[in-house]
Amino acid sequence: MSREQRITVYIFLGLSVLSVIIFTLFKNEKSTYLDFISVWGSFASLSAFVFLFFQIKSQKSINEESNRAIKETKNLLIKLFSISDISKGTKIVEQAQTFLRLNKFESALLRLKDLKEILIYIKHYNTKKNLINLNEYADHVSNISIDLLNINDKIIGKKSTINVSKVISNLEEISTFISDFELKIKDNDS
Repeated sequence: MSREQRITVYIFLGLSVLSVIIFTLFKNEKSTYLDFISVWGSFASLSAFVFLFFQIKSQKSINEESNRAIKETKNLLIKLFSISDISKGTKIVEQAQTFLRLNKFESALLRLKDLKEILIYIKHYNTKKNLINLNEYADHVSNISIDLLNINDKIIGKKSTINVSKVISNLEEISTFISDFELKIKDNDS
């Protein structure tokens, strides 16, 4: 039994005893047991209000604690999913580089889009921790955006060639950037 429940029971018992005392002290010829029940019912109602107050107070603290736990769990899951997605970044870079070397530009384009999304995750994760150099980040986003446009232009025929070695070099820099970021996350969280 919780502390609040014990207090309520003690209040109820005390008020019940008080109602018996009041009834016996102020008893006259006109007093009946219905009068006693009326006095006792009034005190029982007062006890019920005290019990209700404690229940509401207890429920409020339980709700606040539940909301806090839900928020913490949600943040942890988001963080884990984000870190998991970020960890895939170096593999995506390797795949994109392989597709570029094999002149499979459509597949490389898809991998670069995935990589750009990972860079966006990094920026959003970084807003809380300040782990990256924002100028370096902006350069990588700019380079990948240019590379995406060039590859897309090659696919649709607007360009006859693209500088594959430059795109691969940009991807290698992004891979290093992602790996450094992962290490900073691990160091920061431990």
